[in-house]
Amino acid sequence: MQIFFSEPKITARSLWVNFSFSQVTATDNDCGTNSVIYYSLSAGGVVPPAEFQINRDTGVISLKSKLDYETKRLHEFPVMAVDRGMYLLSYF
Repeated sequence: MQIFFSEPKITARSLWVNFSFSQVTATDNDCGTNSVIYYSLSAGGVVPPAEFQINRDTGVISLKSKLDYETKRLHEFPVMAVDRGMYLLSYF
């Protein structure tokens, strides 16, 4: 499985709720359902940030609630991609 992600260059002040600001893309060379990829912000036991959401089918990341730039200026979180093969493969 290959994962592609480019770090967005944005400021918290330029975002609004439901604004889509990035997309994660993964590829799998398998066929059929084995090649289907699902995305999640829960990875490695890390609790996903409440301010963000990811579309599990497309990998589009968007803002779920308003950010407070004065309280927190940097947001980092893992994204996990899981294929739907018989033996699940994941990458985060």
